[in-house]
Amino acid sequence: MGIEQKRGILFSAAPIDPQEQVEYVPAQGDYVVCADGGIALAKRLKIRPDLIVGDFDSGEDPACCPEPLFEGVPVLRVPSEKDDTDTKLALSQLHQKGCALVLVFGGLGGRLDHTLANIADLIYFCRRGMRVVLVSAQNTLFVLENESLSLPQVQNRYLSLFSLTPCCKGVTLERVKYPLQNDTLTQEVPLGISNEFTSLGPAGIQVKEGILLVCLSRDGTARSLL
Repeated sequence: MGIEQKRGILFSAAPIDPQEQVEYVPAQGDYVVCADGGIALAKRLKIRPDLIVGDFDSGEDPACCPEPLFEGVPVLRVPSEKDDTDTKLALSQLHQKGCALVLVFGGLGGRLDHTLANIADLIYFCRRGMRVVLVSAQNTLFVLENESLSLPQVQNRYLSLFSLTPCCKGVTLERVKYPLQNDTLTQEVPLGISNEFTSLGPAGIQVKEGILLVCLSRDGTARSLL
């Protein structure tokens, strides 16, 4: 038998406005991990994590600030001087648990360098069989590499594609306002920005060669996309 697959949830440390609605709906079997300062979001949502990972340079150390919600939760402490971010280390734990899909809340916004590192993690784990999705009230990001996907229609959202490799070949977009057919997207020209869903049904996205960053965005920050 293979490793049991489950959905992973990661609360990371990017700041989230207290007025911003976080639409995480717990599902049976979710494996929840907090990365460092992500424990603040877990506390806000009253979600008990299965694991806490971090060097606690961006959040309260649970050992120093006891919280009944976290009592008995395993803590993986890592040194502050390390090669990987706390978010990537937490994602590695979720990968080891056999998660096929991970939703990351608190992975966008805040420091740009951390946001870019999180986008790099999308590629790293995609190539290892785990789809990671960065979720905020305004944006949802994930990557596709040499694959196709049917994306359900999302009202009032823009659909944008960016090439994360020098070029993406064989890009096809169907059932959208601005379709593409076996086209090439490059890093230099943002041809794939601000497309729109239509009433024709789920959008079809295909890339035959390369890594596409798929971005669902909305104007304003009123509500989450998931």
